[in-house]
Amino acid sequence: MQRKLILPLLLATVAMPVICARLQEVQAAPEPGSAAETTSLRDRYREIFNPGHTDEEEAALRAKLPFDSISLQRTPCFGTCPVYSVTLHRNGEAEFEAKEHLPKLGRFSGKLDVSTYGRLCYLIEQSRFQDMKDRYQASWTDDTTCIVTVTGGGKRKEVSDYGSVGPIELWAIQQIIDSVRESLSWKPVP
Repeated sequence: MQRKLILPLLLATVAMPVICARLQEVQAAPEPGSAAETTSLRDRYREIFNPGHTDEEEAALRAKLPFDSISLQRTPCFGTCPVYSVTLHRNGEAEFEAKEHLPKLGRFSGKLDVSTYGRLCYLIEQSRFQDMKDRYQASWTDDTTCIVTVTGGGKRKEVSDYGSVGPIELWAIQQIIDSVRESLSWKPVP
């Protein structure tokens, strides 16, 4: 009977300091998706949400943003799905290439304000885009694929969504990028 108690007590004595140290590490970091993590993220972006930045403030805000570029590409389907790509850059430049099934085809450039780009960066971080799978795919055929690509900090993350079956957070990112694309004034690129 005593032998049966010695091994668990010995394991508990040896393992307890390691378990306690790890528990303290875990408790110190905000839990993903927790209010503490959201508050921390919101605090990092607080200045973006304030209106009326000077040119100097805007340049400083752009430099703090985590992503160099955010892109969305929509591929052909069996039908009349719009085919295009749009890339938004941290420096405020935007590129749009309309390939098929859009009112105007060609290459275009535009300008993007820091607040809009910053809010999109916030959404991407809050949605945990970096943790999403690289590919979501429907079981049917002849649908379009939407590819979102984010670059920054020497890293590149691409998420492919065939048939719009990815998580709702990915759908939200796609919709916001499309909304930004539709709101910009585009000039043809010669």
